[in-house]
Amino acid sequence: MAYRRTAVRGSVLLRRREVWAPTWAGWALLALIGAFSLWAFTRSVHSYLAQTAPTGHGLFVVEGWLPDDAFMAAVEAFRRGSYERFVVTGGPIEYRSCNPGIADYAARGATLARALGIREEELAVVPAPASAQERTFRSAVSVRQWAEVSGGAVAALDLYSYGTHARRSRWLYQLAFGDGVDVGVLAGRPTSYSPDAWWRSSDGTRAVLSELIAWTWVRLFFHPGAPGSWEEQWGPRAEVSGEKGP
Repeated sequence: MAYRRTAVRGSVLLRRREVWAPTWAGWALLALIGAFSLWAFTRSVHSYLAQTAPTGHGLFVVEGWLPDDAFMAAVEAFRRGSYERFVVTGGPIEYRSCNPGIADYAARGATLARALGIREEELAVVPAPASAQERTFRSAVSVRQWAEVSGGAVAALDLYSYGTHARRSRWLYQLAFGDGVDVGVLAGRPTSYSPDAWWRSSDGTRAVLSELIAWTWVRLFFHPGAPGSWEEQWGPRAEVSGEKGP
């Protein structure tokens, strides 16, 4: 009798099933599909992140931390388009790699722009404060606030970024300006590695993998507050409201 109770209890907890498993040919096919998928991802991920989709008009915004050669290419792109202003932006320089007296990347970019022939009436220098979370977004907010104060309505802008940073920068600028502004982007071509074979270089591998992580993070977890809110500023409260920070 005890044996029969145990058998009944076992039939409630366990059930026999038929399991299908790949044959050696099936495993070979799965491995081939996986290898092709990895190859396709490797070949396309850099061009996906280094997006280029310009509008060709409106404001021309340049991130002031760009390398000198990329900044030269940005000035050339500005000359080719039908843009209203050459806007340089950027936050504080954390490492003293610039000339004394240049405190932020906006000032650094303005110095380069003038040296490359950008006239004062074409140039707008828009520094951004330090950001606790997303520096590119904080620069975008500063550009939007500058445009509001200057009284000019912004219908379109092109952002000149660098390499794999371009897609994330464009998305953050679109987030800051809203759907009513057409935000385009141009990606400066890196010179320290070949974008077509980025995996063969430590610089290329670092650029792609770090930016892929950053791009995934902003899409999943970056949710700024309403325009003008402290949450949107992403800085110490003292910078926004004049109050002492916590």
